[in-house]
Amino acid sequence: MSGKSDTTNSDPDIITLGVQPKATTIEGIAVEVAAIKLLLKILKTSVDEKLEYGGVIYRDQAGPIKHTGPFKGESAIKVDVGHNKDNWGCPQESTPLAWYHTHPLQKIQTSNMGEVTGLWDSFIGGDKGLSNDSGLTGYLATGDGRVWRYDPPREGGAMVPQKDGRMKWAPPALGKGIWGPLNLALYKR
Repeated sequence: MSGKSDTTNSDPDIITLGVQPKATTIEGIAVEVAAIKLLLKILKTSVDEKLEYGGVIYRDQAGPIKHTGPFKGESAIKVDVGHNKDNWGCPQESTPLAWYHTHPLQKIQTSNMGEVTGLWDSFIGGDKGLSNDSGLTGYLATGDGRVWRYDPPREGGAMVPQKDGRMKWAPPALGKGIWGPLNLALYKR
């Protein structure tokens, strides 16, 4: 299910999704709609397979918003969305705008056969680190159908030029991101 495609012209639209956008710009709303569509499309598979799925939303040079993935994760708690690749695995001429992934399970079996409950509806640890280090908004769909958004801290950070001419986010030294739901369980099993 990997690949890149235009996410701006597929149904349903934001009104059909029944979501009041949290983004405050036209591009931000388009990214949010793309994330919701991508996540709701892959969520059933993610839950059924008990694997995370994810990818990156980006703008190409011509302007359309596109995406990578969704890529299949290696477990219920890990997916490689391309963050270790150049430009987050997006074409070099493009600009990564956000990343998305699923948390399919509420309870996770531990290595000593115990269960850990919760945190599926949290953006912590590695998830938070990816957004904080890159300045990219992160989107998350949980197995109950909720879609969440995490905005990394912006105050004190800055875009800085790189040797190749591209700009890269330099995160602030301190700060707290903003986390919250975008919907009330749109997914039905």
